[in-house]
Amino acid sequence: SNSGGNEEVFYSFIQQYFELLIFCIKNHGFKIRHYLISHKVLQQIFKGSGIQNKSVTLAMLRILKTALKSHDEFLIKHIHTYNILDKLFPIYFRESHKTNMINSACLEIFSIILKDDIKKLIQQICLLYTSP
Repeated sequence: SNSGGNEEVFYSFIQQYFELLIFCIKNHGFKIRHYLISHKVLQQIFKGSGIQNKSVTLAMLRILKTALKSHDEFLIKHIHTYNILDKLFPIYFRESHKTNMINSACLEIFSIILKDDIKKLIQQICLLYTSP
């Protein structure tokens, strides 16, 4: 069947698109920030967080990691406002019992949030994932 090949081409395209976004975040901060926020790109990307394709999932996590490492207050506020991290946790919980790149990427994102002391996101995680 050719549908497997089409799916592979689709995932490859998505991964390349994500890599292009990562490049833009690193090299064109202000312009890409406006694009990401006004087109709600991060929300759209993380709607696909249930995709069972490792390469796409890793690219998705790299976008989030790159956005956090950019130290862009507007992107961080956007991540907070739209609860983007809420889409990260199901990925982490799905992979947490494994030792793999997806699990490591999630842990690295949590580490960046702590190391860079991104208070808005730390508070959000505590509110969402601690019992009363």
